[in-house]
Amino acid sequence: MAEIHGEGYGGISRLDVRPILCASGDAAEYEIGIVRLPGGQRESFTFSVAGWASGHTSVWLIARLFAESPRLPRVRLPIDLHCEGRGRLARAYEFCDWLRVVMWPAPGPAVCADVYITAESKAKTYHRLFLRTNAAEAERFGVALCAEIQQAAPSWWTSEHPKLAHGETEY
Repeated sequence: MAEIHGEGYGGISRLDVRPILCASGDAAEYEIGIVRLPGGQRESFTFSVAGWASGHTSVWLIARLFAESPRLPRVRLPIDLHCEGRGRLARAYEFCDWLRVVMWPAPGPAVCADVYITAESKAKTYHRLFLRTNAAEAERFGVALCAEIQQAAPSWWTSEHPKLAHGETEY
């Protein structure tokens, strides 16, 4: 299970994501857990990617967003919304039906992420988790989740990423 800790509103929060393995082949579901520490109970959510045309791609792209997070502090947009004479820090956004992540650089070697998890009973209701964490921690989480997806869905991995699957290139 890939997990990340970070400062949240009111204390430390933890997010964990894992593909649910099945004996008959590729994983078709993901479990997401959130904990607001100290003393918070783990809230768990299970979502399916079965039947999606994109398969695991949307979740893998969210993992890649975390894996690439150390690059965010160096990216500035040539947009001066506040007329301050400087560009705006970039924000990155990735999503799937049940998980949305907005990430941006924070002072120091850190990143912030707003994570929205769809409430299972209502499509437009979300559980929101804010995390501020070291960019290296975010990168570690993203790399770990990418590796878990690769192991849990090998047929998807080799069909969607044939060069990576055969070691021709690193991600």
